[in-house]
Amino acid sequence: MRIINIILAIIIFFPINAVAKDEKQSMKVDFVYDGDTFFADGERIRIWGIQAPEFKTRRYFRAGAVLEDMIVGKVIKCVHRDTDRYKRKVMQCWLNDEDISKKMIESGEAKEYMRFTKGYYKNKTVTNDKK
Repeated sequence: MRIINIILAIIIFFPINAVAKDEKQSMKVDFVYDGDTFFADGERIRIWGIQAPEFKTRRYFRAGAVLEDMIVGKVIKCVHRDTDRYKRKVMQCWLNDEDISKKMIESGEAKEYMRFTKGYYKNKTVTNDKK
């Protein structure tokens, strides 16, 4: 009986189809919420490593449009890095082996979120006031 309980506990707490936290998983992007958040496979995903302009700021719509053009309808690969206070998965993502966070920083529509990246993107920060 004890062995059955152990097996059941393993199945419940460690499902076979679970994705490891640092394993890349493919997902198709359904739509973009804003410049650093999107929906894929029914989940709301926060992109790791960047901060895009917030709602009611000057660059909000432009950042969302750039991200939308980049990833909507495409299959991307992501690694689960964290879970934020809103229970969103925070994921580092790639499109065709190009880091999406890096591309958003280079576009000038997002800045590196130094609090979490600790300079991962080599301090390629931009301001949200860029015209």
